Amino acid sequence: EAVKELQKYKNKGFSSIADDIEDGGGISTGPSRVIKKGEHELDVELAPPARLDDFFDLLKLINKANLNLNFTTIAVCNSVQSDKGVVNYFNKTIAGLRSWHYTENKKQPRGFVVARCEYAGVHHYLIDVEAKGTSALSIAYITQNSGVEITIKELSLLMTRFAREHGWSVLEKGGYAKSWKIELHDHVRKADLLGVLAQRIIKRMSK
Repeated sequence: EAVKELQKYKNKGFSSIADDIEDGGGISTGPSRVIKKGEHELDVELAPPARLDDFFDLLKLINKANLNLNFTTIAVCNSVQSDKGVVNYFNKTIAGLRSWHYTENKKQPRGFVVARCEYAGVHHYLIDVEAKGTSALSIAYITQNSGVEITIKELSLLMTRFAREHGWSVLEKGGYAKSWKIELHDHVRKADLLGVLAQRIIKRMSK
């Protein structure tokens, strides 16, 4: 069943991203504010996207299969609370992009979910992005080599770069490959295959 809308979200937290985001400029995590290119608002009502249900189900399977694991969804940018967890949205305006970061109807930015779990002294992350049409991106499993927490600012920058690169090839750049451990897992849509993927991720976390 699709993620149900709990309420209508009048969004006032979407702002444009400056050309140079390396210093974090223009990343919106709250009310709209003036940045290098001025203030922008996305005047639409947002509802949690339906195409993230499989990912929420995957998190539930992982947490249920191993009681020592507790993946929780976290707010990164432009976040809303759905009945299954926190859903984030790309900013309305991202330099160099026209519509890739929007849903196919082009009425709102695509959603994404970031889940975090601290286990055995290591912070583990799973990230999934809303599909566009029939094209689904891989689920990313990420930890830092040091095992420490990835900051919200770093995650915001990662997702903006992700959009600019049209996918997870961004992880091959910017030093990510040197400082992070990264695995990409293909999307699965059937319940039995979700269980297999959940066990695969649990096994990976135990290494």
